[in-house]
Amino acid sequence: AFTLAGPIKAGSWHLVGDGVVFNAADITFDLLWRDGAGDHPVATWTHHYDPQPTGFDAVLYEDDAPGVAVDAKSNDRLILRMTAAPGSYPPDTMLWIPNDDAEVTHGRDPNLTLPK
Repeated sequence: AFTLAGPIKAGSWHLVGDGVVFNAADITFDLLWRDGAGDHPVATWTHHYDPQPTGFDAVLYEDDAPGVAVDAKSNDRLILRMTAAPGSYPPDTMLWIPNDDAEVTHGRDPNLTLPK
């Protein structure tokens, strides 16, 4: 979650969503604005991941998505929720994880670029 200090205009959001993949998975990235009234959708990305033949190397993914304006107030939050599609992995088995060890997995940490 990221704490916001003010409004963000509508526009193109850029996502880097590299992940380590142990079995094919469809992952949805939902960007939500959380204020005192609840969660509000801002932008969404969906990507199919297949494992790398080398094993533990990250699968690279980045894309842009249109996003709505966020009329944020001080202390509102942006939430990046990552969800595997039902049926894309066996129950109780993690087969996709966000990249968080770039030196080892040759990927990038997940990140967002706000609209300009």
